[in-house]
Amino acid sequence: MSSMRLGMMLFCFSVFGLCQGTIFAAEKIHEGSGLEVDKPWNLPVIIKKLDDDTKKMGLSEALIREKIERQLDQHGIKCVPWKDVGHEYYLYVEFTAEGRSFSISLKFNRLVSYVSKGRTYRTYAATWYKSVCGTYRDNLDFIINGIMAGTDIFLKSYHKANPPDVEPSGGDGSP
Repeated sequence: MSSMRLGMMLFCFSVFGLCQGTIFAAEKIHEGSGLEVDKPWNLPVIIKKLDDDTKKMGLSEALIREKIERQLDQHGIKCVPWKDVGHEYYLYVEFTAEGRSFSISLKFNRLVSYVSKGRTYRTYAATWYKSVCGTYRDNLDFIINGIMAGTDIFLKSYHKANPPDVEPSGGDGSP
């Protein structure tokens, strides 16, 4: 057997081996929504500080938190401090207003890792996002309903990724 033919066979075997290893590794990775968590009954909520113009509309961080926590509670989810989930994920709520227009955004942020140039990096990234916007007509209930509608949309996606009737094995029990 010529050395070129032997080299070609070794090359093919090494390429096949690399491909086989890559396929094997890929089988362990599951595609997800970005909302999957180990303890879905615990969810930190962080509300961005409201500016003075927003507060003049009658909206407060406490009011937003109260409404969102009530909705979470109705779905069996407890609003917990961020440290209780190991700083791994949180629901971020942001409200902005300018003139008569407003925007409400809900983002599920989580700690993600990526590799670049042989180095592994970690940062927070939004893996789920929903924004609701409208115009304000001296009707605070309209804005509150927008916050609640956005939270309902989030909860549907969150429950789909973390079915309430399925508890992770080895968990410390649901609430």
